[in-house]
Amino acid sequence: MLNFLQNILFEYFSNKEMSTIVQIGANDGRINDPIYEAIKKFQNKTRILLIEPQANVIEYLKENYATHPCAAICCAAIGPHRNLTLYRLKPALYESFTRKYLKDSPTYRVPTGFTSAIKQHVHNHIIGNLPADVKIEDAIEEMTVPCHQLIQIIRQLGWEAKGIDFLQIDSEGMDDFIIKSSNIELLKPTLINFEHRHLPANRLKSLFQYLNSLGYRTHAWNSDDTLAVLNGYKSHFFK
Repeated sequence: MLNFLQNILFEYFSNKEMSTIVQIGANDGRINDPIYEAIKKFQNKTRILLIEPQANVIEYLKENYATHPCAAICCAAIGPHRNLTLYRLKPALYESFTRKYLKDSPTYRVPTGFTSAIKQHVHNHIIGNLPADVKIEDAIEEMTVPCHQLIQIIRQLGWEAKGIDFLQIDSEGMDDFIIKSSNIELLKPTLINFEHRHLPANRLKSLFQYLNSLGYRTHAWNSDDTLAVLNGYKSHFFK
């Protein structure tokens, strides 16, 4: 059964000759991915930029999008500075990490899914899921990744004139900062889907105000995610 977001994307892609998608925090692009099925179904009607800062999952991302006719992959983060510090579970501990969800997925998928710029976020995911003799502080490592504003990458691809139809973000507690570094005022995506679950109330309120000021209305379509819709776009899935 299709969920709300999939219904929206199926409707949108069906009604347009070519749609431009940007996914920030793509991971491997397939497992537990909210847009993979829609992109796969409409791969001849979509061009997609997949942005993922973790170099160790890029090979899987490339493999999962190998048959897409217009997929660009960028190993970087989105933000206002030249570099970004991320925290992650050390890859050497993937095998010993107890997965509470996606239990049938490859060992890399769950740990790389909670890599974050917020160290406490990673700590919260790790606690209680490693052997007793492994200290949490010893299990977490820092990595520095290159950082860009979104429009820089879009211009390098020559996609600026095409605009963005759909922007998908999942950045483990940093979605508001990512959106504010995605040049929304210039690129004006028609649809922006992001994870609000990890955002404190004050930051979420500020993000909603920011999006509203740029002409978006917001729909919290489940307990985790919000879809921001540019004023003027109509769908029979929402009023």
